[in-house]
Amino acid sequence: MVMITLVGPRGVGKSTVGKDLAEKLDFKFIDLDKYMMKYLEEDGGIMGYTKKYGEKLNDVSKGWHKYMKKLKEYIITILFPSIKNENVILDCGGGTTYSEFKEESKQIADFLKSKSTFVLIEADKDSKKTINNIFSRELERRESARKNEREYALKDFDDEQLYEKVKGDYEFRIKGLKSQADMVIINNKKIGDTSLKIIQELKKEILFENN
Repeated sequence: MVMITLVGPRGVGKSTVGKDLAEKLDFKFIDLDKYMMKYLEEDGGIMGYTKKYGEKLNDVSKGWHKYMKKLKEYIITILFPSIKNENVILDCGGGTTYSEFKEESKQIADFLKSKSTFVLIEADKDSKKTINNIFSRELERRESARKNEREYALKDFDDEQLYEKVKGDYEFRIKGLKSQADMVIINNKKIGDTSLKIIQELKKEILFENN
């Protein structure tokens, strides 16, 4: 089994790069957020689950904390046993391996790092440009979610709230994600070029020395 785990702030293009990378390498692509939405379908998906338990515990953050525990359990006991004989590109949500719920995030990160190569995707070397790039992508995701009535955590945020959320999440997570990463890739060109850059870097590792 070979597994490549893509990490990075929301909106940097992990899913798009991951799908292209999986196609080029003939690997299975797993969008962890989508798998979790399906797993929690009876609870209304990720947002429904966190809202339900947040209301029960009278604290929204406690709902998210319970979700992180559920996510850790899912990755270790359900997802990984089901893919242990496959080659996989795993696209992690922005806060999966580094979040305010430090214990759960660290346990998830430690488990995944023991099984895979961590690739951090960034939108630009300049942090301000990165934040602006992420903000532009999140605006598109928000409008698409509103139009198509899809689940999206930031759907009710106005432009100012969305920008502050993007900026705050990026500044909080980027240092921790960089400390976890085996390599950092800038996704500011064509998606195909980004995928090829990752493959080139991976070929330097023992992982692909015979490919």
